[in-house]
Amino acid sequence: MNPRTFDTQLADLARLVKGEVLTGILHRAAYSSDASIYQIVPRCVVCPRDAQDIAAVVKYAQEKQIPVTARGAGSGVAGESLTSGIMLDVTRYMTRIISTENDGELVTCEPGVVLDELNSFLTQFGRKIGPDPATANRAVMGGCVANNSTGAHSLQFGYMGDYIEKIEAVLADGSIAELINDYQPKADSQNTVDTIAGQCISLLADKQKVIANALPATKRNRSGYNIAGAYHNGKINLARLMASSEGTLAVFTKITLHTVPLPKAKGLMQLEFDTLDKMAKAVPMIVSTGASACELMDKYLIAMAIRHMPEYRDVLPADAFATLLVEHTGSRKENTRHGFRSG
Repeated sequence: MNPRTFDTQLADLARLVKGEVLTGILHRAAYSSDASIYQIVPRCVVCPRDAQDIAAVVKYAQEKQIPVTARGAGSGVAGESLTSGIMLDVTRYMTRIISTENDGELVTCEPGVVLDELNSFLTQFGRKIGPDPATANRAVMGGCVANNSTGAHSLQFGYMGDYIEKIEAVLADGSIAELINDYQPKADSQNTVDTIAGQCISLLADKQKVIANALPATKRNRSGYNIAGAYHNGKINLARLMASSEGTLAVFTKITLHTVPLPKAKGLMQLEFDTLDKMAKAVPMIVSTGASACELMDKYLIAMAIRHMPEYRDVLPADAFATLLVEHTGSRKENTRHGFRSG
């Protein structure tokens, strides 16, 4: 690119937004990597203060045909937050918890709110966000929704997309739209959301059998867009469709989620096995009991843990080929007492 054109574009962006435009090579280098193995230096980094800033950047990028990517905590391992164009860092200013409804049953926040901080806020209502990715101490809500995050308690709480009520987002043309579920587009409407909803319905309505047949038997499915169940009875779940879109459909500016009650009691059981085959055969029975979590540690991971954290030597079974850590939750301690016998 011509240096003069580059400088002009940076000056344009600085005039368009209330937030910051970072252009120095040190800033750009700092944003050139994430938790993946990739490195791509962005043209610049914009730290927007609000939805209007993001809309202005996206509209400008579209006019100038410059790639634009939203970035959360950069905890993704596939390079999804990297770009050679304009990077939007929502973690600097867009970090407000905006409101709650029904004693915390619904919470609305900006995309830069850290998941652990949101959960800390929700404890006053005795509630939390259901899915619990391992990166919750740094992952932000925009990334959690875009990635359709889940975690160790996926057996109980599923995916982030299951809890989305509505999303305010900036679309590819720079317009700001509110995306909701169970949306039925108005006939002959020129509204952007109606147009998008109508196109989604046209694409998905007669593909339900194809989609159903393509789904794997396992509940853990991280492949492609979240189209399974998006269309139903002439309506489309536009908000939930954003989950797992990885920023390719819109840039989130406000997210409203359903929350879940904090468990009153927890029970943890460690089951030891002398073969992987016996462990695998036990899993369906464990899941059928309503376990909230079931995590595997094989002998190699156990040995590594003992080597680096010898204080757990008495807890971790060094002679087991594999162990399952099984958690149950309930409203009282009696609900968490389930008996298993390992082989």
